[in-house]
Amino acid sequence: LVKKPLTPSFQVNASPSVDGNGKIYSFGTIKSNVGGHYNNGLGRFTAPTAGVYLFYAHIWPSGTMDANNTYLTFIKNGAEQFGGHTANDRDGITIIGNFVLAVNDYIELDIQGGWSIQGSTPRNNFGGHLIG
Repeated sequence: LVKKPLTPSFQVNASPSVDGNGKIYSFGTIKSNVGGHYNNGLGRFTAPTAGVYLFYAHIWPSGTMDANNTYLTFIKNGAEQFGGHTANDRDGITIIGNFVLAVNDYIELDIQGGWSIQGSTPRNNFGGHLIG
């Protein structure tokens, strides 16, 4: 077993903001940010080293949303990659994905569909780490 305590990673949760274009940023709590490569003000993780990274996100709705038109998406370097949508208006949306990133590539979250994110809760999560 080889431990890598300085492997780039981050985990944030609670009460994020959403700008007018759907970009998610400024989570309420930074649980970890090993290496400081996640910028909470931008909602962006920037790869410090080339490799394969695993990212995950879960966003919880506030009130009723349109399950057919609400999408959570990973954005890589400004371009939509892939995402998912919820089956109903109570479960929220979870996405998980691997990305091959070069140095300075970045990952962000985007949500579309016209609903708000529940505040004052740790149910909203975004995180990732280098896996190889």
